[in-house]
Amino acid sequence: MPESPDPLRSLFQHAAAVGARQASPAPVAHITDRGRRRHRRRLAVAAAGVCLAMVGGGAAGAALVTDRSSSETPAPGSSSAPRRPATSPTTRPAPSRTAAHTSSPRTDTGLGTTPPPTHSAYR
Repeated sequence: MPESPDPLRSLFQHAAAVGARQASPAPVAHITDRGRRRHRRRLAVAAAGVCLAMVGGGAAGAALVTDRSSSETPAPGSSSAPRRPATSPTTRPAPSRTAAHTSSPRTDTGLGTTPPPTHSAYR
């Protein structure tokens, strides 16, 4: 079966021939510059991603620390500040000179001192 002449086909072939004559490869310098720009953009995007990941990790860590400290608060009705004994001495009494000259070993009686307070809410 013989092919009939197709006007569109001949127009497309003519356009392809004109395009092939006018086509030329891009200069090497242009291609190199374009590659460098892409490389810089990729590095900038990677650096921004790393920064965002670090900020997000820091925020998550801060949220966990804040959440942990708020979950360890004392029960309602108890004071959140540690209590100090009202009559605790700030200095220890000076040892007497006569006790140093005796032959018996010195024993501290602990008079006037109170043990440090224990707070079960902070454990």
